[in-house]
Amino acid sequence: MNELRNQARSGAPERVVQISGQVVYPGEYPLEPDMTLADLVRAAGGLTQTASTFGAELVRLKIEKGQQKLQTETVPLPDGWHTPLRPYDSVNIRPLPGWAERETVVVEGEVLYPGEYRIRPDESLRQFIQRIGGLTERAFIPGVVFSRADLRKKEAQEIKRLTERLQANLASLSLEQSQVDAKSAEAFGKAQALLPRLQSMRPVGRLVIDLAAVLDGKTDVKLRDGDKIYVPRIPQEVTVLGEVQVGTSHLWSPGLSRDDYINRSGGLTNKADEDRIYVVKANGSVVAGARTLWFGSAEQKIDPGDTIVVPVDLTRMRPINLWQT
Repeated sequence: MNELRNQARSGAPERVVQISGQVVYPGEYPLEPDMTLADLVRAAGGLTQTASTFGAELVRLKIEKGQQKLQTETVPLPDGWHTPLRPYDSVNIRPLPGWAERETVVVEGEVLYPGEYRIRPDESLRQFIQRIGGLTERAFIPGVVFSRADLRKKEAQEIKRLTERLQANLASLSLEQSQVDAKSAEAFGKAQALLPRLQSMRPVGRLVIDLAAVLDGKTDVKLRDGDKIYVPRIPQEVTVLGEVQVGTSHLWSPGLSRDDYINRSGGLTNKADEDRIYVVKANGSVVAGARTLWFGSAEQKIDPGDTIVVPVDLTRMRPINLWQT
């Protein structure tokens, strides 16, 4: 192409044409004698399956009164396949209107017909659930897990960033080990223990949704390629994790509060931050456990499938500047 451009002279423009859009090999091609639109498409490997065969856009360069002008026209097909091409012509093969690549979602768990399904453009979650036969009688609607591919990608990037930051902080702290006290050594040990946990984390990409509201028509979610839906069976347990004597799961009872389940796990350790206890609801949302006018910790409602998390009190440890930006 460079050789053809170097041969161009006044009155003898470069013999190069361009094609873009729905062809196998878009790009620039030498303009052969008596070359037509059909010849250029053949040189570019032919049309893709998404190409529209009703018309092509032709952009043509014209010189009028010493000024360069671009003229755009639509070449009707198939009659326009024999349109002769000129130097500087640029052709764009348009896609089929409304064309969408194959997009699929996966649904598992308590639905009538689980599996992988192709979705229609702009299909909603409510429409999709109706299409696959609905939910089973054992479906736990508040606990549906809805994950999205682009959210998983963002989580993976964040996990990588936090891992790299922790590694950098550990390297810095290791230089201070000869002069640290017992509490600093303990903080360093906890940070070391956190690193393999971060490295082994797998992104979920969960999007918190209210499936009951979706099914009732009060709200909805537009499905995207790569979405995953898991509808669990109705759970019977409540899980307690973190700074308790024994982290475990307990059989749910409607009369038990958050603190009752903590007591059943042996109570808090001396490192627990009791003012920041929180509950991860079955749908993935988080309810903070701070003592306020509206949410007393003992009265906080606990449902089947909830997870109670007791965090460590970081004020009792030597600070590690891990989460600073």
